[in-house]
Amino acid sequence: MTRTGWLLVVSVVAVLFGLYLSRRPWQVYAAQRADRYEALQKLKEVEVAQAALTRQKLKMESPLGRQVLAREKGLRKSGEKPFQFASPLP
Repeated sequence: MTRTGWLLVVSVVAVLFGLYLSRRPWQVYAAQRADRYEALQKLKEVEVAQAALTRQKLKMESPLGRQVLAREKGLRKSGEKPFQFASPLP
């Protein structure tokens, strides 16, 4: 083989060897990218849940929210009388 032939063979082998060695970093990059995507999805879910809890907390801390919560628990204002329904006729 001539000198250019050997140079071409060595160059091709070097390029192939370089591609083989660079395969692992690309696999790591792809795995990290997938992990990042999953982490972003979980972060969005947590942010939505946090926003819902914040709205619920603000609702419960308002005077009207406290009153609604107390009525759900069966409490009533002083001086209020609960309705009494008559039993149906037989």
